[in-house]
Amino acid sequence: MHTPVDMRRRRYDWLMLCAIVLQAAVTLAYALTLHNTFNTSLYDIGTYTQAFHNLFEGKGLLITIHLPPQSSFAQHVFPLLYSLAPFYYFWPDERLFRIANVILLAAAAFPLYLCALKITRHGALSF
Repeated sequence: MHTPVDMRRRRYDWLMLCAIVLQAAVTLAYALTLHNTFNTSLYDIGTYTQAFHNLFEGKGLLITIHLPPQSSFAQHVFPLLYSLAPFYYFWPDERLFRIANVILLAAAAFPLYLCALKITRHGALSF
């Protein structure tokens, strides 16, 4: 049997999930609109797109955007980013990085909400 406190907590859990989905949808639409209208930066997305392309061409994580050409590890080491390599192999599109960025940032909100809930013990404050 659920107590009224549990019912309120569940309501905030669902509200949080809805807020995460809404935020992800709006942010993804914005990010893809920026990309499709050529209003994004070459630096980050271009660097990783080129590194992954070269990886699958057998050239390692080489990037030539910077002179002299260098390994992507000379700039940043993001192990989580490189876990996207299998996905990029099957869908070699730079939008993959935008989509993953939006989803991972949105997904981070729920564990933060749970931490706040544990600290405050109050659903509305945690939300």
